[in-house]
Amino acid sequence: MPVRKDFDIDEVARLARQLMAELGIRLRGKTLQATGWRFAFDRARTRLGCCSYTAVKGGRAQRKVISLSRPFSERYGWTVMEDVMRHEIAHALDVDQRGRTDHGDQWKRWAVECEADPTRLYEDGDVQLPPRYVAICPVCRARTPYHRRPRRAGACAACCSKYNGGRYDPRFRLEFFEAGSAPAEQLVLF
Repeated sequence: MPVRKDFDIDEVARLARQLMAELGIRLRGKTLQATGWRFAFDRARTRLGCCSYTAVKGGRAQRKVISLSRPFSERYGWTVMEDVMRHEIAHALDVDQRGRTDHGDQWKRWAVECEADPTRLYEDGDVQLPPRYVAICPVCRARTPYHRRPRRAGACAACCSKYNGGRYDPRFRLEFFEAGSAPAEQLVLF
């Protein structure tokens, strides 16, 4: 799938809110916004969308938000994000009906009604974001991509297992680099 970086994020938001209104009216008789749902972008880099709510006594939901990942929306636009939005709207409808949601049979029925792919995860391997960071083991030079830099020091699991019985060893502490400035691999000639 070709990647563009110039998708209009405001257009994605407009289309998401419009879809919330249209599907709400078609499937429940009023817009999702009228039932308390709102749309937002989030900063997620490992998931495409989220249906978030806070359940209170009596099974009624408060703080109802359907969000799409801003980084994915900017990178892939509405063509990819429309199915994600339909998936999350199915969760919202499920919450409004049952007071909870999951990826079970009831949600799958809502997903079909919303014309969403009724699967739990997006399965297209082409839809991903490049990592921001690369961690490199100082011993084996293994490279591990990260979207966020961890707050605590970590070590190479393979080296810790091989040389220290699986326990942390500072000799194998990972070195972090911004993905674009990580050192190139050096070839060793024998």
